[in-house]
Amino acid sequence: MEKIDWALPDYIVNCLRLEENLETNCARVKKSQYHIRLEERQKMCFHHGLRERQFLNMFVSLEK
Repeated sequence: MEKIDWALPDYIVNCLRLEENLETNCARVKKSQYHIRLEERQKMCFHHGLRERQFLNMFVSLEK
């Protein structure tokens, strides 16, 4: 039986390395206040099963 070499082609290895570098570099970027608020709002909408507009209307009705 012949031994099969399962090495990945160079371009795939380079792509994988590039993705790893992008992920680590993106993690180092400080998030803006807008980005943080947007993520929190999206989490709340997801957890409560609401759309963005429904979520906004809920707070508008609470102010009245």
